[in-house]
Amino acid sequence: SSNVNNMPVIDCDGTDILSTPFDARLNTADITLFVVAWSDDDDGNAQGVIESFSNSPVTRSGHMIFARWDSSDRWQWRGGADTTYTSVLSGSNAVVVNQAELITGTITGGNGTGGNANFELFLQGTSVGTTTGPWYAATSDPLQVGTVGSFELKGKIAEIIQYNRAMSTTERQQVEGYLAEKYGFTNNASQWKSSNPYQTDTNGHQRTNLTDKRISYMLRPVRLLDKQHAEMFR
Repeated sequence: SSNVNNMPVIDCDGTDILSTPFDARLNTADITLFVVAWSDDDDGNAQGVIESFSNSPVTRSGHMIFARWDSSDRWQWRGGADTTYTSVLSGSNAVVVNQAELITGTITGGNGTGGNANFELFLQGTSVGTTTGPWYAATSDPLQVGTVGSFELKGKIAEIIQYNRAMSTTERQQVEGYLAEKYGFTNNASQWKSSNPYQTDTNGHQRTNLTDKRISYMLRPVRLLDKQHAEMFR
């Protein structure tokens, strides 16, 4: 897609769902989640990008990211809090049709079983919202990409990376810097680290084929038979 340096993307038309079976390593007390995605269609509804949702251990458990086409057009990062959600919303007009976004969601400091946790949402490396509230990690059901419940994405997903731990500011910026260089985000280039450990010389971009064993989940779409873009790590 020309929106992301002509890199391959997954095209979601509102009926597409990618799913992987439940894995406790994707549902930990601390989570750092990076997503490059966008919506093609302002349909006035919420559109889910990724979710790990379950009714176990409580009615609303798990974590998820939405593009919300409402009167404010915002990104939302939220986690299950029993009968409700602990939620962080970006500012108004952050969701723009056909405009790629680099989204980072973090959950830290909780126990994943109802204790208070800190939620923070970043867009292109800038914090746009924080909150503290109860947090229940899911203990069953698949992780799904391209949907949250019945709210399916009409748009594109370029990459998803999930770590099963809290990250330092420097570590987070390193991953954001890798994604920014790869997909052409330049808004906060000064804060991303120039000594990027994820660089090689593939497809005209300087990144290395480095597998960080601390990554709990990575999704890249397929470009023909190029295995570099068809990798899923756990």
